[in-house]
Amino acid sequence: MLSFWRSDASSIKEESSSEDFVDAKKAILSFVPSLEKGKDYSRFTMLKEVIPLLNSKTKAKYFFEMLTLLIKDAISKEDGGQIYLPTYATITQALSRALINKKTALLEIMRLRGELDTNINVPLLLLHLTSCLNKE
Repeated sequence: MLSFWRSDASSIKEESSSEDFVDAKKAILSFVPSLEKGKDYSRFTMLKEVIPLLNSKTKAKYFFEMLTLLIKDAISKEDGGQIYLPTYATITQALSRALINKKTALLEIMRLRGELDTNINVPLLLLHLTSCLNKE
């Protein structure tokens, strides 16, 4: 996953073991499957598991970037294209089943990711994300 952001192996290895990346990955692995279980369950997961992990803007940025890549893969698979993150196929499938309009969700995630640079309240932004993804 980090190969999309970093070009050399040493920085990928170093960053993959950073607390920011590890916590964001845990948050993704917790949140995405919860989307299939409905809006109440995904909101509960966001509040109890994800928000405590994403206690900095850096961690939240990783989370948004990972979610963006997973949705891009879900869209690509739906359109008969290549999957870039085969290791995360199960999560991508869960996301694909949970989101009806993936392109709209992707645009919203990208918009919220941009707001992260100006929004001081990361938990509120993450809760808003949950609401946006559950509208569909």
